[in-house]
Amino acid sequence: MAAITEGEFSVDQGYACGLLLENGGNLRVLEGHRAEKIILDQEGGLLVNGTTSAVVVDEGGELLVYPSGEASNCEINQGGVFMLAGKASDTLLAGGTMNNLGGEDSDTIVENGSIYRLGTDGLQLYSSGKTQNLSVNVGGRAEVHAGTLENAVIQGGTVILLSPTSADENFVVEEDRAPVELTGSVALLDGASMIIGYGAELQQSTITVQQGGVLILDGSTVKGDSVTFIVGNINLNGGKLWLITGAATHVQLKVKRLRGEGAICLQTVKVAPCLY
Repeated sequence: MAAITEGEFSVDQGYACGLLLENGGNLRVLEGHRAEKIILDQEGGLLVNGTTSAVVVDEGGELLVYPSGEASNCEINQGGVFMLAGKASDTLLAGGTMNNLGGEDSDTIVENGSIYRLGTDGLQLYSSGKTQNLSVNVGGRAEVHAGTLENAVIQGGTVILLSPTSADENFVVEEDRAPVELTGSVALLDGASMIIGYGAELQQSTITVQQGGVLILDGSTVKGDSVTFIVGNINLNGGKLWLITGAATHVQLKVKRLRGEGAICLQTVKVAPCLY
């Protein structure tokens, strides 16, 4: 395997394979070009406008996929970073961090202390982002700041849909709003939790909460006297549903269809809980 240290290089003759990028070495993959089997380590970077696959990002490495770029079958390990504005499929987050900045990803697996964020880079919100078929396993955490989450299986991990009505003051919000949407089928298995802030669009979702799973609908950040959560379908298969509201707020839950057996709990708080 060839190593690239320091400086920036471009793919030669449209294809690169089997490279180690480290110590500030960067490889730029131009549109129409391809790179595969790349290892990023110790400040090595891969900048993709074309296509890439089988990239391993280790501690200090960074993979950047621009709007015209595509990545598949990449692995992000402890200390690695993946910034996505294009398309990605079959990504394994095995301890690193992935930020979807208005791009599209599918079949992403989040586990082992890794963090997936949809719709933010920590400075701005990107409402056009989308993730499909997301899996969040033990030790994994997914945060939806803006954009659409379609279909998810959560087993031992945590998913948070942050309230679009309470964007942090440090964020630049598109048109003073940060829409968050949950669609399709969502399964909360044993040890899983999903926390949904008030204002997220939930009407096109079917949420199934298995025994040991917890769904929390959190309206405690709302300033007002009424909070209404509208959800498509909820199946309680032994799981728990919590409704959290402020002390002076009336809370309602409207569901197209509520099925199964489980616990529905109401918690009133004087101060917003630190759930996130």
